Amino acid sequence: MTSPPNNDGPSPSRRQPLPEQLSREVGAALLTGGHLLDIVDMIPVMLFVKDANSRIVLMNRACEEAWGIALSHIRGTDGSQHFPPERVAAYLAKDQEIFAGGLPVDFDEAFWSVTHGELRYGYTYKRPIYDAAGKPLYLVCVTIDITERRRYRNALHDSETRLRDSILNSPIPNLMHAEDGAVLMISKAWTDITGYRLEDIPTIDDWVEKALDSHVKCNT
Repeated sequence: MTSPPNNDGPSPSRRQPLPEQLSREVGAALLTGGHLLDIVDMIPVMLFVKDANSRIVLMNRACEEAWGIALSHIRGTDGSQHFPPERVAAYLAKDQEIFAGGLPVDFDEAFWSVTHGELRYGYTYKRPIYDAAGKPLYLVCVTIDITERRRYRNALHDSETRLRDSILNSPIPNLMHAEDGAVLMISKAWTDITGYRLEDIPTIDDWVEKALDSHVKCNT
């Protein structure tokens, strides 16, 4: 069985079909001795299995390459000889939390890569496996490396922040608007000259109307 009896906890907040399916099928193979374990090396994402004490019992080639550790060097251990102590402590605490909860979980998790010599980030899905009495047996884990995606997102955010700051603090009056005419940003110099803030001219039409009113008043 794959979950302890009489556990009515909440369902996971989100599900990814690939990690969920892989974890379910590997869990079934662990319990039945199926042939799936013979082909785990063909899976292109990190897959590893821990026992109830968080000791590695299985990992595929993608995991070996991402971690920079051969299965033969880490099997039967909790990885403490390879990973920073703070990361090992976090892994162990999370594993026991999942076993106690009795439900599959998915979350973003930092992991240490000996290959890259750095902390990387993955989307991780973990499924606890129990025996008939509800005693923890295995934790099937699937991780997709999202480090580069995360870096791209952070770089994009930094770029947008620099653009925003350059517009807001420009000594030249600047106004940025969307294709539909919504005003997105105006510089402080614009406000100093016109007296209008962003909330005063939410659209280009509002600005044109106010500008025309000002022009009419100046000529009467």
